[in-house]
Amino acid sequence: MQRHAIVDGTAMKRGGWAILLALASWGCIGGGAGSGPTLGPAQIASVTATESLGNTGVTLESPGSLRAATDAQKALGVCESRRAPCPPTPPTVVRLAVGTDAGPAELDPSGKLNPVMDHRLVWAISWTGIECRLRGGVGAEDSPAAGIPKTCNSVAFVDAGTGDFLYQVTYESK
Repeated sequence: MQRHAIVDGTAMKRGGWAILLALASWGCIGGGAGSGPTLGPAQIASVTATESLGNTGVTLESPGSLRAATDAQKALGVCESRRAPCPPTPPTVVRLAVGTDAGPAELDPSGKLNPVMDHRLVWAISWTGIECRLRGGVGAEDSPAAGIPKTCNSVAFVDAGTGDFLYQVTYESK
């Protein structure tokens, strides 16, 4: 079972191997906007078939004819400017997708919770095969494996219209 919490108006996801990365120890790419790596054509793509990201609850679908107002390089700027807790290495791929996740939510002025990513056009900035130490989740702190290095995938989601960082998930590679 996954649990979600809202802290300081920011939706966070906990549970299983899905966690919101907020690890200050990871840092981000580069020291400021524009100082990081330039994405090559092979690193920019669109999702072509529906896929689920591990057991995170996130589904990515093809954007079809939808177009992003923010390009992939600008989306990566959330890492360069430290607005997102990105791994310290260049991403494996940055893909345009329609993302859905019923978990993380924001409270609107009327008091209703609205999913942060409900069929939203996003840039999914992905790192595959990175080392991580998963923590948190139900019962994880009692697990003898908690904190042991694992091979994981991490994906940061950036709104493709505004360039705003939404959140990030990390899950164990299978």
